[in-house]
Amino acid sequence: MILRRSAVVAAFLLLCCLVKVSVGTGQFELQILSMHNVNGELLSGGCCDGTRTAADRKCTRDECDTFFKVCLKEYQSRVSAAGPCSFGVGSTPVLGGNTFAFRSSVRNDKSRIVLPFSFAWPRSYTLIVEAWDFNNETSGADGRLIEKASHSGMINPSP
Repeated sequence: MILRRSAVVAAFLLLCCLVKVSVGTGQFELQILSMHNVNGELLSGGCCDGTRTAADRKCTRDECDTFFKVCLKEYQSRVSAAGPCSFGVGSTPVLGGNTFAFRSSVRNDKSRIVLPFSFAWPRSYTLIVEAWDFNNETSGADGRLIEKASHSGMINPSP
């Protein structure tokens, strides 16, 4: 009886060594295709660079230096930027000025944001995308907010 029990325990331990553990990993990808900000305005109503002309109220001087920040978090029915981006954060370099477009058929790594994750994808998520003006004259990397958009939804993983 003792010998049989030892053999069962040994077989169980051997089986445990052969079992492979599965790990849920993947990546969430977003590609910026275009930006349309004809007047070069910030979300606050100010100009990215310079002031407004008195005649047509358009922003003068240089164009915006547009880059994007992304926050991926758990599903929220009422989206709030407060709190951590629990699924990941990412950003692009400066992609263009006030208005630009990339062809969707061309792979453009500068406009692609990849957020890797190492958990089982929950299907539901909230995505917050912000367009920012990079300003060399101020504190730099933070910039000033041009536009903000959010989306809460569900997506199934694909191979």
